Amino acid sequence: MISIPCRKCGSITIRKNGKTENGDQKYHCKACGFYGTLATHEEKQKKNSNLQKNFSVSGFLSAGCLTGRS
Repeated sequence: MISIPCRKCGSITIRKNGKTENGDQKYHCKACGFYGTLATHEEKQKKNSNLQKNFSVSGFLSAGCLTGRS
C-alpha cells in the first residue's frame, strides 16, 4: 500500500495500477474503487505553469547578474 490519499475519498488504501500514455503513474483505490492518477489534469497544468514562471524569473535574474545588471 501507498501512504498517499485517494483524491476521491481520501483513503490511503491505494495501489499502483500501471501508467498512462504520458507515463504518469495510475492508481487503484481499494476503498472507493477509483482508478486514475492522483493529480488532475488541471493540477498538473497549474504546477507546470508555476514551474515555467519560476524558471523564467530565475533565468532572467541570472542573466542580469551575468551582465552586471540587477
